[in-house]
Amino acid sequence: MASRRTRRAAKAKRIVTNCLLAASLILMWNVFFSTTSQKVPLEQQKPALGICVTGQLCRLELKNKMERFILPSAKVYDTHVHFELDDGTCKYTNYAGTEAEEKGLYHVNSFSELGSYLMEYQDVPLSHKTKVDHQASSSRRTLSVSFGNTSIGEPVIQYRYMYTLNKLGQVNETLRAMNHWRQWKSYQKCMHSLDTVRNFDLYVRLREDLLFYHTYVPPLVWLHQTEHDLWLPRCASWQGFNDKIAFIHPRARQEYFMQVLEMYERHYDDLRCSPNHSSCRYLYVTNNPESFLMQALTNLKVRVQRLDPENFPAFTGQHLHGDYFCFHQYRRQLGHDLDCLPATVRKRFKPPCHDFALLQ
Repeated sequence: MASRRTRRAAKAKRIVTNCLLAASLILMWNVFFSTTSQKVPLEQQKPALGICVTGQLCRLELKNKMERFILPSAKVYDTHVHFELDDGTCKYTNYAGTEAEEKGLYHVNSFSELGSYLMEYQDVPLSHKTKVDHQASSSRRTLSVSFGNTSIGEPVIQYRYMYTLNKLGQVNETLRAMNHWRQWKSYQKCMHSLDTVRNFDLYVRLREDLLFYHTYVPPLVWLHQTEHDLWLPRCASWQGFNDKIAFIHPRARQEYFMQVLEMYERHYDDLRCSPNHSSCRYLYVTNNPESFLMQALTNLKVRVQRLDPENFPAFTGQHLHGDYFCFHQYRRQLGHDLDCLPATVRKRFKPPCHDFALLQ
């Protein structure tokens, strides 16, 4: 009888002990979960930067962009890069021989090669719909990447636009107008892809062959700017806006990425008439994509600030007079010797200089 009571008491003691242990574990788990799942305070979170790289895969220069712009920016911003690229036949519509002059830059030839190159950066997740780590510590780099093939169907051609392109018979104007449409269409696709990731505090559009002269990170002050919506380089504007590199505030993202093409497709041939219709003129009178971009953004009431070259230390890998002008002006303002140019743009001008070694 006594032994039965002893066993019952021991069993009751074990039950109580197990209940206390379970309660302790639950309490410890709740404390641990509430601690580890707690979000970083808003004041400690990085602002989000969405980078859109558009153009042709065969002309994509990657090493310079990664080391001079993307990776440095990822230390300051919660950064996502989307590559919206055409992987078809490489097209050059402005000058003959451009493809040969771009040799020496780090180009990729396929999306698999692009992915392999990016894998060299072990902490960069790759996906077509990559989620950004919102709780990442501001002390480390936060970067994710996605890419897509710009397969966009048949371009819409506005013939008055095509006939007014001012290359004086140097190039196929039909092909040039088609490529401009493809370019603006890739802006739309790129923004849709960025929207699947998150809302960003600042957007960037880069042309695929863009090069940076030195390390550059977008200034945080632009996030709180109220006077301007879009930042572009002042040089090589060709009577319009040069957006080979463009920084876009979220309040102008629809206008820049989406509505420029809509204006071209729906309103390029619109007429603006006097009150009594005694005279009418076309709403858009352009001779290149730069002049159309300026008129479209002006009609969309986007407030643009164009900055001097030292604020946009970048130029393309092609050898164009406009890019040389940007470079020339930048070097002059810094007081540097102008008797040198990078190998990709030097053929018509000056010998190369030693401090461009990292661009190759």
